[in-house]
Amino acid sequence: MLQVLLNRFRTYEPLEEKVLNNSNDLLALLDKYEGCVDVAKRQTVYVTTYPVSDADVQNISWLFCVGKMDLWTDRIISFYTVNTSTREYSPGPIIERVDTPILRLSAALHPHKEEGKLKYVVAIQCRNTPVSYKLVVSNSKKAAGMDMFYEVLNGNSISFVGAVLKDVPIPVEHPHKFPQTKFKRVESVEEAEKVGEGVVGIIC
Repeated sequence: MLQVLLNRFRTYEPLEEKVLNNSNDLLALLDKYEGCVDVAKRQTVYVTTYPVSDADVQNISWLFCVGKMDLWTDRIISFYTVNTSTREYSPGPIIERVDTPILRLSAALHPHKEEGKLKYVVAIQCRNTPVSYKLVVSNSKKAAGMDMFYEVLNGNSISFVGAVLKDVPIPVEHPHKFPQTKFKRVESVEEAEKVGEGVVGIIC
């Protein structure tokens, strides 16, 4: 029995190390992999295809309303939002630096009918200041993959990725209007086109 166990140990082959070298490698993980990968042998990242719910969309919607495009914004209960009283403002907790970033892929990256109508919204969490986020808007899936690859290469996390119609502005694209906008999770371009006025459908 001991000899059998020794033989098994000698013939054991470790799992092949998964390395991402570009955005194509990153997008190929969608629905096919969960676990840690090395990004260009420089950064270890935990990757998963996340089952996004409507509650998750609501949880990140603050970034679409009062965040900044390509600039960091602290995640706090902000008195700048139209739905929050200044009395409800409170600073976020102090959070330590993130050692292992996370890459949350979503159904937004699946092939979609009339995909050319979509732009991609990517919520990025800062590695060194985890209460800080920035929003990147990419005009194609390929561009979104490149943007995500660059961010995880530098140790930041991809907290959320969704797709919205290109001709539907999100509030941060017109920051001086402060429109009353709601966000709703949808599953297709067709469904996104049918949401009511004042609602942005997000495929995710």
